[in-house]
Amino acid sequence: MPNTFFKINFNVFLLLFLLYNCCRGGAGREVSNIKKQNGSVPVPEVFVAMEGNRKVTENLMTPEEIEKIVKSLEIINEKMEPPRPGDWLWVHSEPGQSFTEYRSSHQFLLNSRRRIIYIQPLGSFTEGQKKIMERTADFMERFFGIEVKIKKALSLENIPSSAKRVHPEWGDKQINSGYILNKILIPLVSDDAVGLLGFTATDLWPGEGWNFVFGEASLSDRVGVWSIYRKGNADGSPAEFRLVLRRTLQTAVHEMGHMLGMLHCKKWKCVMNGSNSLEESDRRPLSLCPECLAKVLWVTGTNPVARFEKLREFYKNEGMEKELNYVKKALEIVSENRK
Repeated sequence: MPNTFFKINFNVFLLLFLLYNCCRGGAGREVSNIKKQNGSVPVPEVFVAMEGNRKVTENLMTPEEIEKIVKSLEIINEKMEPPRPGDWLWVHSEPGQSFTEYRSSHQFLLNSRRRIIYIQPLGSFTEGQKKIMERTADFMERFFGIEVKIKKALSLENIPSSAKRVHPEWGDKQINSGYILNKILIPLVSDDAVGLLGFTATDLWPGEGWNFVFGEASLSDRVGVWSIYRKGNADGSPAEFRLVLRRTLQTAVHEMGHMLGMLHCKKWKCVMNGSNSLEESDRRPLSLCPECLAKVLWVTGTNPVARFEKLREFYKNEGMEKELNYVKKALEIVSENRK
């Protein structure tokens, strides 16, 4: 009886959520250079809640304790500025999502059974891109406090012609992101997976009316995909490598955040902000705002001090000075508040 009751209520919630976001233009894809058709922008798919239980772990903080910690971090975070013409929020109307709404609206998928984030390489990569992928796996583990494993690469040679195209204006070879999610990744999701993220060096596009996407995720199926294609030259100079790394980390944790039930952030400058271009993405931080950090701490049970310590080590090793300075300040504030 309890399981039946939950499923009915989950489906009711899902239907209402979809209707609400369709009316509001809810976000579901990280896109760039959107083509308008008949004077309107195609409505993207929305991210929906997942069934499951909150992670079973010891010493979980209460919502009140989490709110106290993230409140103290507001001093080193910036509120979202009004969108510029062409920015994500200029094009898309979104409801946002508070910590309270996140807790009340989602059933979390982390539990003692689902405990690993898998990265599924798709296609071939240069040596620099392989290093980016390895560092991304390391970063995600520190960022979410969840074990991350890289799977053996899969070939993209058998993608049907219906799921491929050459961009009509730019000439870029592209693969349909929906095909990757539905036909390649979903059948590969294992019982122990928090999520399965496809990673490719091939350009992605989600369908008619779109030029390309940086990444896309389906919360109901625990899958996502993101591309390094438009991130820059991973085999260039150390500075070029760091730029590609930052951009790749940004998309990876953003898509994983969606897979954990997080909607786009519109209150703060945050890695969960929607993005309509690479230029807009580069203006956004790699860090979570206080509101979105609260969601990650809640759903994962991660110790905030340990989290910032691990991120500090990563940023120092990679020479990411801006991110390192932020984490040092955050660590000092959080450590003081945890005493």
